[in-house]
Amino acid sequence: MYGKMTYDEYFEAMTRDCADPDDGTLRSINADDRNAAPQNDNFEYKYDDELQGIILTKYMGKDSAVIIPAEIAGRPVKSIGRDAFGFCESLESITIPDSVVSIENGFKLGRGAFEGCHSLTSVYLPDGLENIGNSAFAACTALRSITIPGSVTKIGAEAFAHCSSLQSIVIPSGVEQIGAGAFYNCKSLQPVIIQGSDVVISNTNAIYIFGAFESCPALSEESKQRILQINPHATKTAFTFV
Repeated sequence: MYGKMTYDEYFEAMTRDCADPDDGTLRSINADDRNAAPQNDNFEYKYDDELQGIILTKYMGKDSAVIIPAEIAGRPVKSIGRDAFGFCESLESITIPDSVVSIENGFKLGRGAFEGCHSLTSVYLPDGLENIGNSAFAACTALRSITIPGSVTKIGAEAFAHCSSLQSIVIPSGVEQIGAGAFYNCKSLQPVIIQGSDVVISNTNAIYIFGAFESCPALSEESKQRILQINPHATKTAFTFV
């Protein structure tokens, strides 16, 4: 969430080179902890008992195209952790394996899994993914399109906020909730195709101050009417289009 800061102010405060493990920003991992491993090539990760698999916690490489492995240390990669790729300026393409079921929520003040990856233009989300967490792709300003798999049930708050190049989006019928500010300030967004009828389109709340489609000035009239049809009792801020 950016609060009253402009995005430029937020970016200046939060940006860093995620590829430098020696800059003091990475927390050390105790190698004696059975739920953690220090590194696997370019990744830090930990084992999660509930998921019965690996959560990637930090990418430390500088590649422009990254294919996340389906397994690490013989265990399936199940989740992409908050801030795992945050503000990786070199990242242009990311492929997420079919084993992954969740992209974790960012912190209350941002730092989603791929937040601020300004060069990111290509994203493959796998069939089987269920949750796109808060701020997951916020401020991926070069991202023009993304396909949301039919398995997704929740798009988190500010998940695609400030994706200023995003031109269209299809919300599959399985999505049950679109979080507050999910597509906030997507200035190029025109058609929004919502395939289901039972999706909850969130308003502002105590933590996230933007409506789901607030500040989307290019949104098509058909898309506006569809949003209003699905969520007629929403407050104005859930779909302020200017």
